[in-house]
Amino acid sequence: MKKENINLLEHYQLLEKNRANQGTKPLNFIAILLIVILLFSAYSITLFLQDSSLKANNKALQDYTSSTLVLNQIKVITVK
Repeated sequence: MKKENINLLEHYQLLEKNRANQGTKPLNFIAILLIVILLFSAYSITLFLQDSSLKANNKALQDYTSSTLVLNQIKVITVK
């Protein structure tokens, strides 16, 4: 009977390494994609909130400058 090396640990470790590396590439891609989507969404929400704030400020300034009290004061200043 011929003696062969029966050390199966190396083969087992190789199989476990291959199994562990098998799913990392798709998971990394999905994780990066989700991070990019979340960052883009957060940036879009920030821009939307800034736009809403600027529109509200613009409306308040337009209301103030077109009010009759301010227009009457401008008339008084320009007449003098």
